[in-house]
Amino acid sequence: RNDSAESLLGIEEVRDGTVRLFPYLVLGGGNAAGYALKELLGPGGVQGKEVCLISDEKYLPYERPALSKGYMLGKAPSPENGGFLCNSEKFYAESGIDARLCSRVTKVDLARRLLFVESTRFGKEWEDVVAFKKLLFATGCRPRALEVPGASLRNILYCRNVEDVDRITKLVQSPPGGGEKANALVVGGGYIGLEVSACLAQLGVPTTLLVRGEHLLPHLFTAEMSVFFERLWAEKGVAIIKGHEVARFEGMVGNVTTAVLEDGQELACDICVVGIGSVPNAELLREAGVKVDGRGAVLVDEELRTSARDVWAVGDVVAFPAKGRGGEQRQQEHVTHARASGAFAAKAMADGAGSVGDAAQSAQSGEVYTYLPMFYSRVDAWGLSWRFFGEAVGEVKVVGDVQSGTFSAFWIQGSALIGALHCTLGASDAGEGGFAVLRRIVESKAELSAAALAAFSLCPSLEEVEALLAK
Repeated sequence: RNDSAESLLGIEEVRDGTVRLFPYLVLGGGNAAGYALKELLGPGGVQGKEVCLISDEKYLPYERPALSKGYMLGKAPSPENGGFLCNSEKFYAESGIDARLCSRVTKVDLARRLLFVESTRFGKEWEDVVAFKKLLFATGCRPRALEVPGASLRNILYCRNVEDVDRITKLVQSPPGGGEKANALVVGGGYIGLEVSACLAQLGVPTTLLVRGEHLLPHLFTAEMSVFFERLWAEKGVAIIKGHEVARFEGMVGNVTTAVLEDGQELACDICVVGIGSVPNAELLREAGVKVDGRGAVLVDEELRTSARDVWAVGDVVAFPAKGRGGEQRQQEHVTHARASGAFAAKAMADGAGSVGDAAQSAQSGEVYTYLPMFYSRVDAWGLSWRFFGEAVGEVKVVGDVQSGTFSAFWIQGSALIGALHCTLGASDAGEGGFAVLRRIVESKAELSAAALAAFSLCPSLEEVEALLAK
């Protein structure tokens, strides 16, 4: 039978072999998908039987940030046991959502509104075809592969999902070299590199952090901030090597044993975790004719609609018009954006605000996606927590002593305050009030007078900064 899903609209359920039509289909297994489902089925939302979730994960959508924090440390149960799920198992059982896990979409046919799926559900391999009226694409990003000779050796790992972390912790518990402790190399000085190396150090694993540049998180941290974080990581047992990169890996019987750097330096390692960036999982939509940017992220408008009719995209996989950058299309690879964009698009789908090109309906709703960029990280055992809001461009003004670990930094462009960071060390809850103040400061979009700019760095606290900006 060759009927298109388009011709079946309005029919609640269609079965022709394995084909079923769903009014709402959510594709993805992370935060964006989880929060989209939460919004879809919230007060005034749709019925669960109208919704299908397709994910290649074997778990229901879960909070990925936990992977490089509590879960790696063994302090959080796995999603299989209810740990860090976006929505409880009860939510799915009571709602009636058709959750199709262990299912990989191989093709999207937008003309006929069909997804072609390969599944290993129920312990066997089988193929499926699912039809939809509206599609929410929340596939996220995958880790960028380190492409050097020897990179296919065993125990060179990434940190994307539960299985990745399970492999890492298994190697920590049973070192492949047969010694009492594994030797770990973490490649990359970004969020993943910092958090994974902190976890490994807490687990007692001798760890080296290899950073290609001259300081950590260069798109956000100043050189002075990086010195503080480097010193703290070193004090906790992480050796940091800057300004070098892996040229090749060597191994024995298929397992990695050595990383050889570009200058010939050799680093012994029987575990290597790579965190050198990400690649958008957008190939399915790109191959279906949906517009993507130069990096491969799905292009969406200010309502998170793609160039295809009745298809929304959310989370890490999209580039959306950033209000703080004059509408420039930006990716934001962070959990707060994943949650917010998933919920926003789900509401638009449920409200029927729908099709691309429906200008009258869009103008009537007046709803556009606005997002204040926010990044955070924490290492609870060290009493370290920091958050950033806004844009990290312009001149940086610092309040407090950076090397003490408790400080704030503000990014000023012209006379406008456009970004701020607050860091605390040694106080588990004391930073929360400061983080709230920080957000208010950035959201105020303050224009600073010459006198205020001159007095800025003399303020002893965030509260004094807020008071100065209010004048």
